[in-house]
Amino acid sequence: MYFILGYAVVLSTAPLLRRHAGPENSLDGACALLNAGGYALFLFHTVVACPTAMAGLQLLGAAVFLALAATFWSILRSELACFFYAMAGYLALSVAILSAFAVPNVFVWLSLQSVVVLTTALWFRSPFLVVANFFIYVAVVLGYMIVATRESGISLGFGLVALFSARILNWQKERLQLKTELMRNAYLLSALLVFPYALYHLVPRAYVAVSWVGVAGVYYLLNLLIRNQKYRWMGHCTLLLTVVYLLAVGIIELAPMQRVLSFLVLGTVLVAVSLLFTRRRGRAHRPPRSA
Repeated sequence: MYFILGYAVVLSTAPLLRRHAGPENSLDGACALLNAGGYALFLFHTVVACPTAMAGLQLLGAAVFLALAATFWSILRSELACFFYAMAGYLALSVAILSAFAVPNVFVWLSLQSVVVLTTALWFRSPFLVVANFFIYVAVVLGYMIVATRESGISLGFGLVALFSARILNWQKERLQLKTELMRNAYLLSALLVFPYALYHLVPRAYVAVSWVGVAGVYYLLNLLIRNQKYRWMGHCTLLLTVVYLLAVGIIELAPMQRVLSFLVLGTVLVAVSLLFTRRRGRAHRPPRSA
């Protein structure tokens, strides 16, 4: 297994040693793809020969391929080679995590890995890594929902990762050369769906609506602190989802006192939010006083 990683390093040196490094072409990308594809051979031999040392060997493979990605970016600013080597490295890191941790805790580490991918994407300036990382994040969340037999609060971590990833994309969108808000909106949409799902399975049925109202309050607070209207709309959508839940499910499942309490909390928040944003809008459109 060590020789396979050594071969990958040796075969990657030709583009690095070119005297006149011109723009990256299709041949360079194909060579990087084939060399990064050598990870499949490394994984096969690890499974067959050393299954008990899977986590350590895969962690070593991840370090090698990520080092190659960093080297190609630092020296050649190679987008394709950097992408292929980085994806091989993160695949090896995922296998190492899957080997080292049991379900459901493994999903915590896989979700945190997505933050690491975004962090390196900032340095590599690779929108390809950002897009690939989002699909990996979605696969992790869906895998947890399918595999987990009971909710233990891990889904709340998924929501926090989505919010944090969205903030990273907003802070460094110019560095990542992302000209649209598509990926950031995708992470915010994920958080919008994940938090109600987690609280629905965590809190007693009598307090589901109240907990969702609390999530909406957090979004409104973020809107005031960060001054971004996206969080305001997330709060509106969460309150709308709460109304639908109470009308469709709460009336049937909740006891009379619980229904009254839930509708009272929701109605109070709706009135307060309406008054608050109406006043803010009035101040924004108020003409300035003449001197």
